[in-house]
This record gives sequence, C-alpha cells and structure tokens, in this order.
Amino acid sequence: MLEWVREILAPYVATAPPGVLPFLLLDSHRVHMMGSVIGAIEALGVEVEIIPAGCTGLVQPVDVGFNKSFKAKMRDEYNKWLFAQDPNERTPQTSRREVAEWVIEAEKNVTAVTMRNAWKKTGFSYFPNSTKE
Repeated sequence: MLEWVREILAPYVATAPPGVLPFLLLDSHRVHMMGSVIGAIEALGVEVEIIPAGCTGLVQPVDVGFNKSFKAKMRDEYNKWLFAQDPNERTPQTSRREVAEWVIEAEKNVTAVTMRNAWKKTGFSYFPNSTKE
C-alpha cells in the first residue's frame, strides 16, 4: 500500500489544481487503516475518510456493479486453470500472461447492460436515453 501511495497516488496528487484538496475514500480493509498508510497519504495533502464496513456499495455503485460480474468471471478463469493442473504435481505459479488473459476474458463477461445499469445507480448516468435492461 505504501508503494501505491508513493508510485501512483503521489504523482496523481501532484497534478491537482492549486486550492483543490484531494480527497480519498478507502474501505475498512486492515492495511488501509494502518497509521503509516494514513500518515503517508495525509502527508501528500490528501484528506482520507474510511468507509464503514458494509457501506462501499453506497459510495461506489459502479465499482460494486461492475466488479461483482468481473470477479465472478476471474474466479471461473482461475478455477478452470487450477483444475487443469496435474493433481500429483505441485501447483505452479500463474504467469502474468495467464492472469492478463483471465482479465481480458473477465472483462468480456461484463456486458454493456451491466455497466450501464451500474452507472445508472449513481444518478450520474451517461446513458440518459436508455432504459434499464
């Protein structure tokens, strides 16, 4: 998490316009609540708020709406790979290429209707002329 703060968040925050206070919502995952992580984020001038357990869907409906289908398909791809392994051999590590292929397959599983409905839940619909399908 600290590496993400240094390598991803810090350069992004550096592009914030003057006078804008960056704000980051984090779920209550243990690493997100570590003092060292919160301190590193706040040192960048970012305000941090922890989302109470069970409330992520209220502030991230697109994430929830998209990720449910995506994660289910990723699990399917992993299980397909795992069950193809020789049970008499040590299970090998997956390669980056294999995982990338799973991501591509999982993304295909998330339909335009799923994405559109997830966006509609936010009230910031980019599909104003469509109806829920």
